[in-house]
Amino acid sequence: MQTYGIKMLGPFIVQIVSTLPTWTANDEGRLIYVNDEKEYYSGNDTQWKKLGAGGSVGGYNHTYTAATTWSVNHALNSQKLMVQCWKATDNKLIEPNEVTIVDDNNITVDWGGVEVAGSVDVINLS
Repeated sequence: MQTYGIKMLGPFIVQIVSTLPTWTANDEGRLIYVNDEKEYYSGNDTQWKKLGAGGSVGGYNHTYTAATTWSVNHALNSQKLMVQCWKATDNKLIEPNEVTIVDDNNITVDWGGVEVAGSVDVINLS
């Protein structure tokens, strides 16, 4: 998996806000999840942009029953992705053991032998 010059230690957590805040110049480059809309937004140089709304940015969401591995066919035709997983029991963000990019349209989420039920959001960042 390519990292595009970013080395991360630990999970990448997107800020969750209850409602979309008013955009300011300080929001350029900021990535948020708006809980009341269940949508991701990115701040550009003039406004908030809903991820998946036009352009090449798109998203995929799917819910899974308890399994040790989730096979995700997102059909986003990209390997430049952001993946977030949510636990079904309390809808909290959880970190998988490993996420593998199989090809441009498929990833595998591995839970390290533990059965997990929940959902996955896959966002195309290209």
